[in-house]
This record gives sequence, structure tokens and C-alpha cells, in this order.
Amino acid sequence: MFYKHAFRGEHFPPNQMKRVDLGKARLTFVEFRELDMDDVIWPEDADHLVLDDYRNALDRMIAYLTVRSDVGSGQACAVLESARKWAGRNQRRGAVSLKDLSGFLGPDALSKLVAAAR
Repeated sequence: MFYKHAFRGEHFPPNQMKRVDLGKARLTFVEFRELDMDDVIWPEDADHLVLDDYRNALDRMIAYLTVRSDVGSGQACAVLESARKWAGRNQRRGAVSLKDLSGFLGPDALSKLVAAAR
């Protein structure tokens, strides 16, 4: 987990994740909390879905999963709801791990979820 402020570190300057290159990272069950992530390079590969309208895209994905009644969709929804809860107030871009979500969803549901994000 990466936070805007460290535990009991509110008096220190906030973590702004400036000039962070995650291009080759594998973001598996990673959370970014209250960070806008303006200057981050995201991984562009088959394991990640980079979203330009991050907060709204998460809302669309959550809405897609909410109408499904299977356990895996509920688990994937919980992961995305956490990402949405902790998204930075001004965060415009972000990424979700398709590898994480594929542990809860079959290939067809994952493909439809990706389509819902766009």
C-alpha cells in the first residue's frame, strides 16, 4: 500500500508519487491511497488495464459487477470498490491488475468487465 501520508506522518510533506516509473512493474494486489498519480508511468501490458478516466471507469466496472450474482463477481467488485474508495480526489489516470481480477472472474466475464470500463 502506498499512502499520501505515512502512518502518523501527517506533519511531513505528502507523498506525491512524482516521476515514478511503474512501466515494468507487476502490480498485484497493490493499493494507492489518496494519491492523484499525475506523474506516474503505468505498465502497458496484458496484465494491466490503464484507465484514463480512472474514477468513472471504476464506477462503470463496479456497476457491471454489482448486477452479477456469482461469488467471484462479488470478490472482484470488492477489489474495485476499495480502489475507488482510495482513489485520489483529482486522480485522472490509474491502472487495475487484470491478473488480480482474473483470479475471481472467468475469461468471458473479465472481457466484459474490460469493455464496461471503456
